[in-house]
Amino acid sequence: MSTEFVIEIHNLKMENDKILRDDIQKVFQKKFTIDIAVGELEIEDCGDTKTATLYLQSISDALNIADSINNEGFKFTQIAKEYKKIYANRVHNKRPLNVYLNDENIGDETRQREFKEGSIDNFLRTANTKSLAHYACGFVNIQKDGTIFIGVDDHGKVKGVKFDHEKRDNIRTQISRIMKCDIEPPLSTVHYSISFAPVRTIKGEDQELQKKITKLIAEKDEKENEISSLEQYRVIRLANVYLPDENIGDETRFREFKVGGGYIDNFLKTGNLKFLALYACGFVNNQEAGIIYVGVNDHEDMYVLEIKFYTVDKFDKLYRVDGKVYEKRDACLSQPLSHKRILDWEEQIRHKQKNDELREQITNYEIDKAKNQQLIDEKDQEINKEKCLRLEKETTVTTLEREKSELIKENKKLMGKSKVCVIL
Repeated sequence: MSTEFVIEIHNLKMENDKILRDDIQKVFQKKFTIDIAVGELEIEDCGDTKTATLYLQSISDALNIADSINNEGFKFTQIAKEYKKIYANRVHNKRPLNVYLNDENIGDETRQREFKEGSIDNFLRTANTKSLAHYACGFVNIQKDGTIFIGVDDHGKVKGVKFDHEKRDNIRTQISRIMKCDIEPPLSTVHYSISFAPVRTIKGEDQELQKKITKLIAEKDEKENEISSLEQYRVIRLANVYLPDENIGDETRFREFKVGGGYIDNFLKTGNLKFLALYACGFVNNQEAGIIYVGVNDHEDMYVLEIKFYTVDKFDKLYRVDGKVYEKRDACLSQPLSHKRILDWEEQIRHKQKNDELREQITNYEIDKAKNQQLIDEKDQEINKEKCLRLEKETTVTTLEREKSELIKENKKLMGKSKVCVIL
């Protein structure tokens, strides 16, 4: 098990994902001497720009990259959208890596965390009060990342909810429809993510170790060295050796599950439907890393459904459900806001917009300034190069002139000696 430190880089140029990924890898290698592997870099379309998500193993690398980009974002012209300053922020891991323990306590509800226990069906009905749509509206309006945990009680204790593969797919479809149809303006997948985190029951010594690791990571990411080498070895074994009936998450575009037993023989026969060669072809055509797990069943199991909301880049209006505005508060959702509160909030948004536009103008000026400075530096280099060549040439001419003068003097001396010889 390894801790990942995740940063997002925004305002990247609209380019083919493979080309953009290569450009980012080159820039990071040159600027930070960090090699970014394909599996550590994800590209996401964000309208007129793109966003890259980096998964790093070192907290120092993550902080170094984020600080450098935020301080000098206008200098990364190789990967930035024209007239845009790229910026970076550290985020929670967007990969579905969480594995919860049954009855584990994950803390308290806050303004950015909401717990729901029991059936999800009523929660997904927008006609009900305090449904998913209302909470989504409330989270997005406060302009902070937030998460709804379904399968966790009000005291923060993990209970889990039973979902089979079909149910999980249906829930994803329902949530997507809610975000697009029940919220105004609609939310795209850039603004939220859905993951089903397995709930496991671990007993004995391994359970205590798992709790210790979870606590260390939750308290402070930087404390990687607090785990002894022996514990690190055991954690690696826990992460790479599967347990009977262990749940390892969902099938995705990059993961395919196949049952074991005699099924493997048919799976390897090219003449059969959905055989190995077909899946291999599909994974390669995706141009992304993919894995087939043979020996994993797709069955109903216990999960915590995590619905995460991310800050909207250009927040220029309040989000509404049925024309009403909501706000996520500490451990609760507000009632529909009053007309006066909405007017005051919208005035703040307009004021912030003007400031953002001014900052954007300043950023564009800085970008133009950086580009002009780059041109000036290139011209200065050319001029200095020409000066060096001219100086070298002048030095060569001076040397030749001196040698010529010395030869003339030497020639005169020889001519004088020649005349003396003739007279004699």
